[in-house]
Amino acid sequence: VQMIAYVIAQAGLFNFVNHVEKVSGTSELRGLRGLSSKDKGLAVSSTILLLSLLGIPPILGFWGKLFLFLSAFNLPWLVVIAVINSAISAGYYIPVIREMFREGEEFRLVRSSERDSVIFASTLSIALGLIAPLLLVVVS
Repeated sequence: VQMIAYVIAQAGLFNFVNHVEKVSGTSELRGLRGLSSKDKGLAVSSTILLLSLLGIPPILGFWGKLFLFLSAFNLPWLVVIAVINSAISAGYYIPVIREMFREGEEFRLVRSSERDSVIFASTLSIALGLIAPLLLVVVS
């Protein structure tokens, strides 16, 4: 489950970075300013993918991380390392989310296949996250 969640989120986020670079002309954080006011769908979708990587429920990444933590429960040192890794990841992802929702004029709305794939990946991540508990019942 974790691998599927990671692949979906990473594929969507790679397309997100590609789209942002085409639209704003830069891959730096400042290129994200104004995104939420110009393209709310892209901002929310990319936020969902970042939150999936962090393991926030009910997105698919949560279930992947939960299953990993549960399987490593007998190895507490491994759980501690995973929690530290998640905290470090939050330090990278949260500034990106914050920058997307800042005021700015750098971003403009442009339709593209990359943009559509980000929205698709986030929708898929939520949909699979909602049915993941059902899969757990079936597998058990």
